[in-house]
Amino acid sequence: MKARGILLLGLACAARAMEPAEVYRFGTANLNDRLTNRFVLRNEQPNPLGVQSVTPSCECVHVMRWPTNVEAGAAGEIEILFVPDKAGAVDYRLQVKTSSASMPQLEYAIQGVVTAAPRARVDRDWSLYLGTDEAGALVRDPGRALLVDVRSAQEYERARIPGSLNIPLYAVKAKGFLRGRKVVLVDEGCGSRVLDEECRKLRGMGFPEVWLWYGGLNAWQRRGGPLEGPGTAGMNRITPIALHDIGFSTDWLVIATGGAKTNQWEGGVIIPFNPAKPGDFAAAVNAAIQERPQVGSVLIASDQGGDYEPVSALAGRINGFVFYLEGGWEAWEAHRRMMGAIRQGHTVVAQGSAPGGGTRVRPGCGGCPR
Repeated sequence: MKARGILLLGLACAARAMEPAEVYRFGTANLNDRLTNRFVLRNEQPNPLGVQSVTPSCECVHVMRWPTNVEAGAAGEIEILFVPDKAGAVDYRLQVKTSSASMPQLEYAIQGVVTAAPRARVDRDWSLYLGTDEAGALVRDPGRALLVDVRSAQEYERARIPGSLNIPLYAVKAKGFLRGRKVVLVDEGCGSRVLDEECRKLRGMGFPEVWLWYGGLNAWQRRGGPLEGPGTAGMNRITPIALHDIGFSTDWLVIATGGAKTNQWEGGVIIPFNPAKPGDFAAAVNAAIQERPQVGSVLIASDQGGDYEPVSALAGRINGFVFYLEGGWEAWEAHRRMMGAIRQGHTVVAQGSAPGGGTRVRPGCGGCPR
C-alpha cells in the first residue's frame, strides 16, 4: 500500500506548526502487514532547507530514507515502512526537525485501524540471499564482487571484514559505481526485514546483482574468517527492539535457558542449561532445530543476559548461527514497559544515529494501540 502526502514549508504553515502537517490514512491493515508511504517535502522558502532528523514515535515505523537538504523551490521524499505489531486504532507520528527558523519542527501522522488477526510466522525470501560458502568465496576473491557493510560507521570501525566498504543502507542506491557489479550486503547477520525490503527495491532500481549474506559477520567469524578492528565483541548480541523484527521469522528459533522469566516469547522453546552437562543443552537445541527444517539462526536468552559465557562455548556445536538476547528477558520486559509508556503518552528518549545524522528522540504521542 503506497500513498503520497505533501508537507508544505513556509510562513503560510506557521499557524499549523502544532498540528500534523499531513495525515496519511491507511484505512485497515492486519498485524504484521508491511505498509509503505512516501511524503513529498517541498521547500517553498527562498533558501535551502536542511533536514536534521526524522524521528518516528514508535518502533513499528522505520524511516527508510529522507533528504538532508532540499533546495529552494525543490522537493524531497521521506519514505517510511511500518509493520503494525499491536491491534487497534493507531496514530503514529513522525517528527521532522529542520533548519528553518519559522518552522523548526514538523509533525505528520499515520492513522488507521489494525485488526487483531494472529501474527503468522513469516518465510524469508531466499532468492535475495547467498549462503556462507558462496559469500565467503566471493570475499576471498575481491575481483568477483564488492562487499558492502551497511552497519554504522562506529560498528564498522570496531570490527570489519578486510576490503569491505562501509556504505549506509539508505545510500547504496546513490552509488552509481555499484550498478552492474555483484554486490554483497552484510551486517551482523540478524537478517532484518528492512534489509530484505531494501535489497528487493535495489534490484528493481537497476542493481540486479545485489545480494544479502545470510549469517553475515556472525557466519564469517564462525568460519574463522579474518576481521580488522580493535574489537569483535557484541556482534552476536540482539537487542530487544530487534526481537520484534526477527522473532516471527520461520528461520529463527528463540530459546529460553530456564528460570522464572522463560515463557516470554510465543513459539519459543524452553531448554534449561546445566553447567555440569553442557552437552545435553547443545543436543537439545539441535533436536529443536531438527524439528524446524527452515531454522538457520538461534536466539538464546537467559533471565538477565549476563551469563552467556558458558553457553557461548557451545556455539560451535549448535547447527545454526547463534545469537544472544542483550540483557536477557529482563531487558525485554523493560522494553515492553517503555513501549507501554509511549502508548500512554509519556516521553521516552533513546539515543541512536539516524540516516541523515542527529539524535533520535522518541516522544510519547499515544500512537500505538492501548
